Amino acid sequence: MNISVIIPTYNRASLIERAVGSVLEQTFKSREIIVVDDGSTDNTAEVIKNIDSPLVKYVFRKNGGPGAARNTGVKIATGDWIAFQDSDDVWRPDKLEKQVEHIRKNPEYGLIYSSYEMHLEDGTGIVMPGKNGGMALEGNIFIPLLVRNTVGAPTVMVQKKLFESVGGFDETLKSLEDWDFVLKFSRDYAIGFIDDITVDAYRVDRGVSANVADAYEYRCRMLCENRKILEDNGLFELAVSELFKQAERFNCLDTVKKMFILYLSRG
Repeated sequence: MNISVIIPTYNRASLIERAVGSVLEQTFKSREIIVVDDGSTDNTAEVIKNIDSPLVKYVFRKNGGPGAARNTGVKIATGDWIAFQDSDDVWRPDKLEKQVEHIRKNPEYGLIYSSYEMHLEDGTGIVMPGKNGGMALEGNIFIPLLVRNTVGAPTVMVQKKLFESVGGFDETLKSLEDWDFVLKFSRDYAIGFIDDITVDAYRVDRGVSANVADAYEYRCRMLCENRKILEDNGLFELAVSELFKQAERFNCLDTVKKMFILYLSRG
């Protein structure tokens, strides 16, 4: 199995070497590591060029967001499987080995992901995705994914030809492009899950994740566009409740309610 690793990055010169290093230290070796620099203005290029490995390839592009950067990496990739890493996260050494083993045992899965630990700024950690309220984490999980996104981008490994068949990441989205991608993928293909922590993620000022307004706009639109499917499965009220609870934690409940009502009125 040939695996190309794609790492989009933007002004993460102080962290990118750690992320790349965790890929180089994998017990299952990747074919190549493509670092797609999405228009950084720091010394990211210098840091990457100083990494002593023939596997590492550096690509610079005009800033277009992480979705566009990942798509750029996939176009260049020569492997038949793609694994995504984030420039501020760390893979545990057996991440790829566990995923390859799971795919070989379950060849019906075109994409596989795993649990990860989110390390917060106060030093505590949260294991994601958790139990998901009893909903499926593996198989045909389009409907559970409409309720909540359980797929962490830096845990994902996907067959390249299937990635391309669903159109990759939507480059017009300013936020939650990773959720949008796995939703598209799950409409057509089964997804595998490993209930082991394979990635350590760190809560820092992420460009897309920090864009709260765009994230809520996408979420409201997604729920309203798929209202009938959710209602038919008795999950619409649960999904809306989770949306509002999260908005309340971010002190933007009133704004999100208005946004949600607007999209709902559009049918």
